[in-house]
Amino acid sequence: MTCAFIDSYGVDSYLKLRVLLLLQQQPHRALSLDELCEQFFVADQRMLEQMMTDLCRSGALSCDDAGWRQAEQPAICQCLACLQRTFDDPLARQQLLRQISARPSLVS
Repeated sequence: MTCAFIDSYGVDSYLKLRVLLLLQQQPHRALSLDELCEQFFVADQRMLEQMMTDLCRSGALSCDDAGWRQAEQPAICQCLACLQRTFDDPLARQQLLRQISARPSLVS
């Protein structure tokens, strides 16, 4: 089993996956860069900002002055809900993580 969303939206790291899952759980809340750094214990804000920008460019997230949030398109919302269900299943999660680790990372 592979997840087409992972490939289509450039999810090439565990951190990107966790950010998407967090925002999926709170679809109407915008999170600032500082909040995301604190939530995920990330010290390199520039790296996280680049990662978030990549997810926005892919269409998985949207961004405004309030911060980043899940994109509002129904297809993306449905895919992220499916991604959450997949992540919640331990065996499927392992396959998902293998798929992500096999992708070349765009974050340097």
